[in-house]
Amino acid sequence: MVLPFYTYHMGMFIRQDVFDDPTEQAAFEGKYGYELKAATTYEELRDQAEFFTRKVGDTLKGETLEHDINGVAMQAGAYQINDEFSCYLWGKGSDYATVVKDDAGNVKEFVITKENKEKMKETMEEYINLVSFGSPGCLTANYDFVVVDQGEGRAMIQTTMFSNCFAWTAGMLEENVDDPDAKLGIAPTIGAKPYTGAWSFGVVKATDNPEAAYWLVRYLSSYECQEAVMKEGGQLTTRMDVLSDPDWKSEENMYPFGILVDYLLQNWQDEEYVDFIKNAWYFNSSAAGKIYEMQMNVLAKPVHDEMSVGEGIDELVRQTIELTSKFDDIPISEE
Repeated sequence: MVLPFYTYHMGMFIRQDVFDDPTEQAAFEGKYGYELKAATTYEELRDQAEFFTRKVGDTLKGETLEHDINGVAMQAGAYQINDEFSCYLWGKGSDYATVVKDDAGNVKEFVITKENKEKMKETMEEYINLVSFGSPGCLTANYDFVVVDQGEGRAMIQTTMFSNCFAWTAGMLEENVDDPDAKLGIAPTIGAKPYTGAWSFGVVKATDNPEAAYWLVRYLSSYECQEAVMKEGGQLTTRMDVLSDPDWKSEENMYPFGILVDYLLQNWQDEEYVDFIKNAWYFNSSAAGKIYEMQMNVLAKPVHDEMSVGEGIDELVRQTIELTSKFDDIPISEE
């Protein structure tokens, strides 16, 4: 048993001031034939990645650029690529494996269907294409590089990023970008089924002082501490009562916390999303933690031209079956 401390539920960070700029809006609609807004499809995101890729001497919001700008910032390194990949794959309504349950809701088996494999390959091809509109640093990037890329005004979109990094990015943007209007916005990832989870604390059996450990964990999950986690630490609580505090909507807190609260509550109260998460393969397999660690390395290989897309997904499937068979009691098969 553990108690969640703060959430890293993912979202898409955009330069809201740029998306709202009339000059940029007119230029985008003139080139692509539709309105500039937070992308809801891969095609829209790809267009925006291309549109916002600028060179020194080009303009942004009518001002001449003194440095290059990347359309997107992504975590394509062999560490967190699987979190991003999951957002895109889930957004297609697919998964690494399909969870089959009986009438009572118990998991009977996992099946890696032909559709699962096709969607994984399609997702990888689209992902590789998006990376081409980011900094070369994206190929080895983790969250810190991506935050800095946008926080220094060098990228317009973090396509999938942990929401607990939003306040950090917003603070960097205010400090580094010489534009008083520079602001972030947060939107759902493509398909509105982002990767979700939380860091948690628990009391281990081996502790010499379980009572003290219990009270520490209880304090860390209290309203008082969770409020401080947000106000002082810039992280995002998992307590619904803290998130629902109207003080986050005050003029002082609305940016960045008020819009973050709205985003999280909208996601976590969306019955379609909650139902999807309950049936997601990650959260139904006892082997998923070990497979998650494997995915980081394997999914990075096609992006780095170490494997073809087909070879990479085949290897992912092979290891998923091998590790599930070893560390889970639920049977798994491949169509």
